[in-house]
Amino acid sequence: MLQQRLPKYLTKDQVVKFLQKAKNNKRDLAPFYTTYFYGLRVQEASNLNLEDLDLNRNRIVIRRVKGGVSGEYPIPKV
Repeated sequence: MLQQRLPKYLTKDQVVKFLQKAKNNKRDLAPFYTTYFYGLRVQEASNLNLEDLDLNRNRIVIRRVKGGVSGEYPIPKV
């Protein structure tokens, strides 16, 4: 049985293809954009909670793993 390894990152073409298929689905786009924009690992993305969002100040709290810098980051206007 041939085992394939998962890629370490998405290619530009893969990102474009995903965005084209999910362009009208905010439920899928929100976590993708958040993970992609902030460069989050899976564990970092799964640790996000609703309480980590401060929409009044446009800020998000991200808890980094593996020695990364945790803190508040701005939420970009889309």
